[in-house]
Amino acid sequence: MDKICIVEGCPNKNHSKGYCRKHYGQLWRRGKITVGVEPVVYHKISEAMMCTLQNELESLNACYSNTVGFEGRIRWRRRINEVQTLLEKARAESNVHKIEAHANSA
Repeated sequence: MDKICIVEGCPNKNHSKGYCRKHYGQLWRRGKITVGVEPVVYHKISEAMMCTLQNELESLNACYSNTVGFEGRIRWRRRINEVQTLLEKARAESNVHKIEAHANSA
């Protein structure tokens, strides 16, 4: 019979030191086990930060195009994707705030 996680209410199978993979990972990463869902905190990105991200994206694209070799290009592509994701989130958030401000002024 498989043992289950020692965290109360967790039905998952024991992985290490009595914890399931999820709770052992939390303990290893954070030093504590969280039960339930932690709230996600979103920070508003300023226009200056968006400009900085845009400049960084241009620099990364230049580095990517000048890099020779598969491994180097993968590294730059990974960072480009991260910055593009941040920019898209910032632009979407910016548009939401503009729409809310316009609706409130009408």
